[in-house]
Amino acid sequence: MGAAPDVLLRRSHQEAVRALARLGDARALPSLLAALDSGVDVWRAIQGAGHLPQAADQLAPRLRDHLHRLDLSQQWNEMSADAILAALAALGDPA
Repeated sequence: MGAAPDVLLRRSHQEAVRALARLGDARALPSLLAALDSGVDVWRAIQGAGHLPQAADQLAPRLRDHLHRLDLSQQWNEMSADAILAALAALGDPA
């Protein structure tokens, strides 16, 4: 969702992408995919992913991959798992 070294610039980009995603705007997709692939601020991408069911074929495999890599023995990962599962459910992913 934007890996700019400047924190404020990165945050502004991420907020714009999240707003587009909440509107179901496919223009958010490239940034969401980049974040999911790079791991940079992926939690923000997960929050937006469930709003783009038209891109479920691209988003769901990446979300499942992140879910598989979580260490659920860590408490904060439980919250991440919940967010990923919610996004997958919103995308209608049967897996």
